[in-house]
Amino acid sequence: MPTGKLRCSMSIPVTLVETDPWPFTVLRCTAHLVRDQGPLAPFGLSLRYSVHDPFAVRVLLEAGTAAVTWTLSRDLLLRSLLGRDGMGDVAAWPVARGLGADVVQVRLGPPGGGAVIEIAHDVLSRWLEVTRRLSPVGEESRHIDWDAVTRVLLDADTG
Repeated sequence: MPTGKLRCSMSIPVTLVETDPWPFTVLRCTAHLVRDQGPLAPFGLSLRYSVHDPFAVRVLLEAGTAAVTWTLSRDLLLRSLLGRDGMGDVAAWPVARGLGADVVQVRLGPPGGGAVIEIAHDVLSRWLEVTRRLSPVGEESRHIDWDAVTRVLLDADTG
C-alpha cells in the first residue's frame, strides 16, 4: 500500500447488531488515500468490535477486490482520543484542526512506510462509547470462556 493518509467521511451511521450469538458493533465509512501526488483513491473502512474478542477492534480497508485487515487494541483507540498511544507498527493520536481534536489518526505499518487512517474524533468517540456499553472497560474478561481457553492450551501442550 502506498504511503499516505486515509480520510474517513462519516456519513454512514454506527450499527449495533446483537446476534450470532455475541453482541457486536460495526462502524462503516468511505475512506480516501491521500497521496503526495495524484487523485484521492477511495477505500471502504470498517471498524468491528465484538464481545467475543473484547480487547480487540478489527479494522478492514477495502479497495476493489483487495482488502487488508488489522487487529488493534480497543484500549489504544480509547487512549488515542486524548493523546498519542502505541508503538511499532500501530500508533494513534488526536489531531486538532480547529478548536479541540477534530480527527484521530491511526498509523498502520512502520513509521514513514505505512498508511495513516484519519477518522473524525467525535464519530470514533461515539462508536467507542457503543463498545463500552457492550463491554465496559475493565470488565472485558467476563466475556471470555476461561475454561475453553484452558482446554485449548492444554490440548496444544499435549499435541
